[in-house]
Amino acid sequence: MFNLPDFIQRLKYYPVIIPPRRLRRSKLIRDFLEDGQIQLQRLVKYANLNSKSNILDIGCGGGKLISALLPVIKEGTYSTFEVNKEYIEFWSNSIAKKYHNFTFNHADLWHSYYNPTGKHKTAEYIFPYYNNVFDIVYLNSIFTHLLPSEISHYLSEIKRVLKPGAIVLATYFIVNNESLLLDNQGLSSKTLVKQGRKLLNYRYDNYWARDTDANERLIGVDEEWLKKIYGQNNYEITNIVYGSWCGREENADKTLQDIVVSRKNYK
Repeated sequence: MFNLPDFIQRLKYYPVIIPPRRLRRSKLIRDFLEDGQIQLQRLVKYANLNSKSNILDIGCGGGKLISALLPVIKEGTYSTFEVNKEYIEFWSNSIAKKYHNFTFNHADLWHSYYNPTGKHKTAEYIFPYYNNVFDIVYLNSIFTHLLPSEISHYLSEIKRVLKPGAIVLATYFIVNNESLLLDNQGLSSKTLVKQGRKLLNYRYDNYWARDTDANERLIGVDEEWLKKIYGQNNYEITNIVYGSWCGREENADKTLQDIVVSRKNYK
């Protein structure tokens, strides 16, 4: 349904491209743009993003990062695949003719919560890209919705498409003694808990889930398992920035989720 007030608000920001309200999730356009800038600065700080970077953004969502990257990525490229076809169609139709270095792919992957009618298994999906082509692979709030088998497969595919020495920046809910203790004390972010006081409600082999009806809706992964999987896939973890999701004091980057920065080894 056409939303005239929202359309008028978006026109005020022209020529910045902003998706309609139903796609961007943020009611306020200001919040949408600010979050995009936060993600951009995170990539500059931890992944050395610059105008020549070739970046794969796994799961672009409403496109907060896309909007921020349009004036930045000049000689480089931006690629994404996303399960929500509406997101892909909006951005492809809005910018593909002008920005030939931005490419969009729809991936109809099954997910118990976000895409229950999906045709393909996430743990078997082959990324539609050549080997060794990206300088940065970015996953913002993607591994917080995938099971360990799917995370492991994605890290393997990322290794394939990433250049040697290049950077992976991914966010998680990392479960360790500290986050378990804080969550058990009921200190996790109130935006994450559901009809209760904890996020880590149900424990499985290497992960915790908030819900039983759709396990993948919110996932926390065991830190030791995660580090092992990174090592098995030939990544060197260079930094872990622990976020405030479980009740920690806010870090300097003011991140809610935990950020894992890693580098693909040359050998």
